[in-house]
Amino acid sequence: MNREEILAKSREENKKNEPMEKQVSKESESMGMLIGLLTGIIVVLLNLILGDGNPAVTMATVSVYMPMIAGKYLYRGIRLKDKGNLGIGFFTAAAAVFCIVSFILTMLAH
Repeated sequence: MNREEILAKSREENKKNEPMEKQVSKESESMGMLIGLLTGIIVVLLNLILGDGNPAVTMATVSVYMPMIAGKYLYRGIRLKDKGNLGIGFFTAAAAVFCIVSFILTMLAH
């Protein structure tokens, strides 16, 4: 095999794996978001059940998760020019700002 044949074969193999890599990347992103959500829910519930129910813990947890969701949907909406994703992104971004401000105000009050 000459150099060109080897390169052509390598390109062909890469084309076959590309859709699978994209799918795995998409699934891993979704799985990471789900694990983050479940962890946040567990933290909030433990604070309510075992802790003193401090609202700062809840707001801190939500303040971390909401910007991640907002970033994901805003990026997706901009890249795909999809109004639905942009709408979800703007809504969650507004919710994230609300949660962050609430967290700061709660911390200042204590």
